[in-house]
Amino acid sequence: MSDVLERCREERHRAREVRGHVSVAVVAELRSEWESWRATARTLPTTESLRRLLEVADELRAVDEHEEHTLERTRTEIQHALGRLRRCDSIDQLVRLAPGELRRACGFSRAMISRVDGSSWVPIFPPPGVDADADALRARFGDHFVLPMQHMLLEAEMVRRRIPLLVEHAASDPRVHEAFVSLAGARDYVGAPILSGRRVIGFLHADRRDQDHAVAPGDREGIHVFARHFGLLHDRVAIAEELQRRHDDIAGRQRAMADELASLVTSRLVFLPPAESDVWRPQAEHHHEADDQPAPDTLTAREREILAMVASGATNQAIARELVVSPNTIKTHVARASRKLRAHSRAEAVARYLQATERTW
Repeated sequence: MSDVLERCREERHRAREVRGHVSVAVVAELRSEWESWRATARTLPTTESLRRLLEVADELRAVDEHEEHTLERTRTEIQHALGRLRRCDSIDQLVRLAPGELRRACGFSRAMISRVDGSSWVPIFPPPGVDADADALRARFGDHFVLPMQHMLLEAEMVRRRIPLLVEHAASDPRVHEAFVSLAGARDYVGAPILSGRRVIGFLHADRRDQDHAVAPGDREGIHVFARHFGLLHDRVAIAEELQRRHDDIAGRQRAMADELASLVTSRLVFLPPAESDVWRPQAEHHHEADDQPAPDTLTAREREILAMVASGATNQAIARELVVSPNTIKTHVARASRKLRAHSRAEAVARYLQATERTW
């Protein structure tokens, strides 16, 4: 048995244990081995060459079946994960739970979510003590780990092209941020953009470092499916949050209006006796009034009411509370009444009003 065939079988069994995929390099070697034995079988169809060709073909079929089964299971697990995330009632809760659901759904050992903020991207860390890698990044860069979206970074490419990525050799790839290698210890990883419409609002990253197993194209497909549906779910929760905020705002305004109306209904109403000018008088009486005398019947009903309350000794603040207006409104009414009564002061206006209406207080 060739070394390639044995290595592929071992990796396939390992992949089954961790719900992973067979690496591209091993599959490529196996296909090259199959091409070599097929050429040998054509030119020299011996029992040995045909047997080797059959073994390699069987392993290729086993790899295909493993990949199909793993992808199907991953899609099912993603559906279950999204079903659990749909119960989130806030963006904060959704973002907090997303990495764990991604790990369980796709079989990753580590996962991280981050948001895009203009020309930067910001990893969102779990609380201290939950994840050792996040704590290492926090110790190096602080709680707010802001990375510039440099054009050479792979994340900038995800923003431009809105496609997932697979990094096979992180340490030697100049497009990988050095913190991923030096602090997070990433050897290889996959990533996918989170979209809101056509706009990239965040990223998901994941790897299999703790499983000692490489990521593969199947992992890239899995994280892409999760990220695509997560973006739709993010928009759904954001809309629900906005609707709830508007509902609470309207409900608060309605409660305030109801309280104000209730205070008006239960407030004490003061009924003043009608002024003499409110009583109908024959039109002929007006012809005997001197032109130079103040005319209380030119006052409005509100001005007469306020002057009567002033005459009773009430202050502007007290009158304002009774009439449910501001003290400045009371001052304005008194000033207008004083001009109509040709009075130079508040007291004179009250006196002329009482004299003209022949009222005794």
